[in-house]
Amino acid sequence: MKQVVTVQGTYVWINPTSVSAFDIRMLAGNAPFEVVSANELHCTLMYSTDVQNYRHLLDSLSNSIIRANIVDCVEWLDNNESSYIVLLLDSQPLLNLHSKWSNLGLTHSYPKFTPHISIGAKIIPSKTVASYVAQLSKRIKEFPITITLQNEGLDFLKS
Repeated sequence: MKQVVTVQGTYVWINPTSVSAFDIRMLAGNAPFEVVSANELHCTLMYSTDVQNYRHLLDSLSNSIIRANIVDCVEWLDNNESSYIVLLLDSQPLLNLHSKWSNLGLTHSYPKFTPHISIGAKIIPSKTVASYVAQLSKRIKEFPITITLQNEGLDFLKS
């Protein structure tokens, strides 16, 4: 029996270069949680739950080289009593890429686009994690880091 896959939306991202992925992993240091692997680090450009046929968007993917400043580390709580540890990025080119995907007809499923890279996912909030985030945030503000991202990717959200 053939399994039917239903498209639930579109997901677009850009990856840090291998050097920047290494820098991010080094920045994360001895985190009190499992740090996202270097090959899974990415910046989401669009998470759209619009259910339409967007196969034509594959032609819009770019290999542009984007620079971004890591400006902070924060903990974002999700609805399942866990959290994500993210590095906030400051980059007009990332904002421009997000706008490109909006102009191509995708609607971001979050009210505001905040460029970031998650370094930890589904973390149990704790004082240890909060202290780590505060220390990393302070270090980032004292010693800013610029990373390079390249190679947009696109996939269809499937059920």
